[in-house]
Amino acid sequence: MSLTMKSIIGTLLLSFILSMSTGYSQSVLDPKDPPSYPNVRYADVMWMKQVWRRIDLRQKMNHGLYFPERPSNGMQSLYDHLTDAVEDGLITAYSPGVFGDNDMFTDPMTASEFELLLVSIDTVYSDDPLSGTELPNVIRMETRASDIVMYEIKENWFFDRERSVMEVRIEGICPIISVKDELTGEFRGYKKLFWVHFPEARYELANRIAYNRENDVERRSFEEIFHKRIFDSYIVKESNVYNRTIQEYAMGEDALFEAQRVETKIFEMEHDLWSQ
Repeated sequence: MSLTMKSIIGTLLLSFILSMSTGYSQSVLDPKDPPSYPNVRYADVMWMKQVWRRIDLRQKMNHGLYFPERPSNGMQSLYDHLTDAVEDGLITAYSPGVFGDNDMFTDPMTASEFELLLVSIDTVYSDDPLSGTELPNVIRMETRASDIVMYEIKENWFFDRERSVMEVRIEGICPIISVKDELTGEFRGYKKLFWVHFPEARYELANRIAYNRENDVERRSFEEIFHKRIFDSYIVKESNVYNRTIQEYAMGEDALFEAQRVETKIFEMEHDLWSQ
């Protein structure tokens, strides 16, 4: 190979490397529609089960939904994308209700309600060392992406006899924060912030890049993570006549075994329907 040819190849290789590092935005995809679902007639649905799952963001497999904690290099976490889309009027946020049990997308939040949900103002009084009087200090507290500890998703599993397949459709997604005692800092439980109707949010999520801890070049959207089920989760509730969560009738290891039982029942159902 001639020296001139080697120089040309070297120049092209350097240009390629530079373009990979600075030539495109890692956070924005070319506008595209999410993949279409196959048409399913209600008459062809032989069996369906509704379940609720928790996606724990502390699990490594779920880090793509959590990071970055703060917007960086044009990239944002799932929470920041959802809140931005709600504030821009692209999707609707629904209230989970006073007790966090409303997941039917029946109570859309107004812009002011949504703002109050994410930002709270508190006044703390402290003594002035000079005058001895109490002075008010206004503290602005915001719910940030780093405060989100998990997501709850509501989904429908069903068997389509026309295509003879078991499929799942995510119906909603809800960010959850942990609640701590203001004085002691002790954990008090979890709080659901708002529900988003997933079919409404699919387009926005299909055009936003998720953090990929394994490969900086692979441009994976948030919609792909959910569509291809690239996340780790556990079941917290299945549809039942009592409308109970698993924790309401099982605790500790029993709750884990019950969640696994529901999971196994769903996948065994497909085999049972094939056997009939």
